[in-house]
Amino acid sequence: MKIRLCDEKNSWNRGVLELGGSLYQSWQWGELRSLEGWKPWRILAEDGEEVLGAVQILERRLPILGVCVMYAPRGPLWRKSNPAVLPQLTDWLKGFSLKRRAACLRADPEILDADESTKEQLKAVGFRHLHEDQWSIWNLPRAIMIVDLRPSIEELMQRMHRKRREHVRQAMRGKLEFECGSSPEHLRDLYNLLNLTGERRGFAVRGMEHFLQIGRILFQDQQGQVILARHQGKIVAGLGLAIFGKNCYALNSGSDWQFRNLRGSEAVEWKGIEWAKGSGCFEFNMVGASTNYPPQEGNYGYGLYRFKKEFGADLHFYIGYFDLVTNSFSYKLFTHVVRKYGGKAWKAFAGFMPLLRRIKDSK
Repeated sequence: MKIRLCDEKNSWNRGVLELGGSLYQSWQWGELRSLEGWKPWRILAEDGEEVLGAVQILERRLPILGVCVMYAPRGPLWRKSNPAVLPQLTDWLKGFSLKRRAACLRADPEILDADESTKEQLKAVGFRHLHEDQWSIWNLPRAIMIVDLRPSIEELMQRMHRKRREHVRQAMRGKLEFECGSSPEHLRDLYNLLNLTGERRGFAVRGMEHFLQIGRILFQDQQGQVILARHQGKIVAGLGLAIFGKNCYALNSGSDWQFRNLRGSEAVEWKGIEWAKGSGCFEFNMVGASTNYPPQEGNYGYGLYRFKKEFGADLHFYIGYFDLVTNSFSYKLFTHVVRKYGGKAWKAFAGFMPLLRRIKDSK
């Protein structure tokens, strides 16, 4: 088995897809995150021309501590039929992490929580399972909502909750017009809607440049687009989508609350499902469930979970976060700071963002 760094986009994406990997292990995702201060590393394990394992690591320096943290979103990937792959790949990752002076390497594989065998394999090679953590402010969520696109479009409509189905049909025969595209103008329109939604719900929105880079990096070769709903020339709802392999990801959505009775949010979600189905995708990933697991009415974010469930999405709960620790002191300090202050800092940042945008827009 040979383990090496990969610096070629097509070879990397081909290997990730062969191993059943997601958008978050793709070359494009690493390039997008590199614009936010993360350095991507792509590691392949091969036997001749056969890809046995792959892991994309995102590295972020911590100037105060003099070390870095590493994160493998939805990784590592490996062929479970070959028992030698995970131990050898992990040994390589330990050495690499030490050379890079990493406090830890965090992983959150796209494997269902019920898979006890894989949990034990990861722990056996040295990963610590943060089994009690349902959320992380700097990692992908464990609870994901996915629509199975293999049934016919008619069956997909019938699988929706009756209320959602009626709302979608109402929007389709109502006063909405739809527009699809991947130009900077489409991304700016979606960005403006996200700002409105962020201010209403109290979450932070990345800057305009981030959304323009989504178009440049993720929308190449018709692999992504924005869907907009208009009413009398006014944009009332929008959805950003990206395809990797046979899966479509709903990356961002926003709406103008004053036009909520037009059902634009539901209409663009359905248009997204139609587009993904027509593009040959098998899954429509509506991303996070936004609530605790198992979801219970009254939980924070339960309304968004119910919205996605009523579109026919199934809840997938993954095995969570695993840390490969290479510097015990820095790791303890880093995790202490994140647990104690990370949530408060993020909420403060989210509340401050609307003011920053208004100041910037007024100039």
